[in-house]
Amino acid sequence: MAGYWQHLWWMAYVAAGVGIWRYLPLTVVRLVAAFTQDEQRHRRCMEVLRLARRDASTIPTYLPDAGMPTGRVIEAD
Repeated sequence: MAGYWQHLWWMAYVAAGVGIWRYLPLTVVRLVAAFTQDEQRHRRCMEVLRLARRDASTIPTYLPDAGMPTGRVIEAD
């Protein structure tokens, strides 16, 4: 019976590792989005989180329109 407990602990460690592997990247992105002072970085992080959802097509994008300038000024010659 004692041999089974060792296997149960091993399975618990594997389950914890799989859980961390699955949720850690999005947790890091959430933390960056929450604590960054850069508005563009915040919007990009929020867009990554939006795209990670299954209902992403029903949520409006956080990025500016593709036809709109992004604040970068290009001077003509």
